Amino acid sequence: MSSSPLYPKGNPLTHSMGFTDRDGKLWLAYIEGLPPVEPHWFWNVTALPGRRLRFDAGEDSRVSNELPAGAPFLSDARLQALLDGAGPVPAPPPTKAAASDQSARVNRWAAQAGDLARATQTTWSGRWTSGAVKRRQLRYRLRRTILAVEARLIHLEEIVSGRGRAGR
Repeated sequence: MSSSPLYPKGNPLTHSMGFTDRDGKLWLAYIEGLPPVEPHWFWNVTALPGRRLRFDAGEDSRVSNELPAGAPFLSDARLQALLDGAGPVPAPPPTKAAASDQSARVNRWAAQAGDLARATQTTWSGRWTSGAVKRRQLRYRLRRTILAVEARLIHLEEIVSGRGRAGR
């Protein structure tokens, strides 16, 4: 049996209970608190923290899927049975680093969208600028045509009213 004291490696919610397994190895058993699993589609939902029975030894840690009433303050035989059915500690859930990876992806997507918008704006701006000369020429020709039609209409009115050259 190890003479060095053991300390909980997880997030204990209860006092730890020390016991020795059948091989003489010292273990700490305690209820560990887990961060609540909040569904991302419900923002206003209250989520309770999770709990699990955790066993810590000097170099080994295990987690039991079963959480009996009274745990971890059970008999050594019952703790040994729970330890036999316990598995390794699973990897921790994604942390803020994973959230920052998502935000980095969103930022990359936004930057790509901005680049595409600038490229589209540059393309259409170039088309608009290259068509400016043609639009100016068209406007000049349209103005000359309207003025010519107006002059002919005025001349026609003078002829009809008898004030024009034809009436003299």
